[in-house]
Amino acid sequence: MRCRATVMATHAAAWAGWSLLQESRESTDPFRIVRADPHTRFLPRGRFLHRLDRVLQQVKQGAEQGRWREDLPDTAAETLEMALDRFGRFHKTRALAQQGDDIVVEDPRLCLYYRNRLEFAGLES
Repeated sequence: MRCRATVMATHAAAWAGWSLLQESRESTDPFRIVRADPHTRFLPRGRFLHRLDRVLQQVKQGAEQGRWREDLPDTAAETLEMALDRFGRFHKTRALAQQGDDIVVEDPRLCLYYRNRLEFAGLES
């Protein structure tokens, strides 16, 4: 039986952002991470893209195996651009946003919500 889930750019970007936020906070406790000071939720864009690329590789491999579908651009940069656009269009606050050379987890609750859309996949951070 095949999974009918479709992985989207917002899911993959939120997964990457949340995993980096966990590392920077040195915690996996979602309540602690959600309450993190907004000034500590900035992630270097290069590091973010590297993590997102790892996520995309796992997602695309799972899709090739028929475990789920994916509707993603080819590169991490394109995926991030699409995700940032979607977050800006559909919510009052954004899960992720770009500020200068950084990606900021603007709304950690929303980031966690989108990240959890991939919980079924068992991805590595």
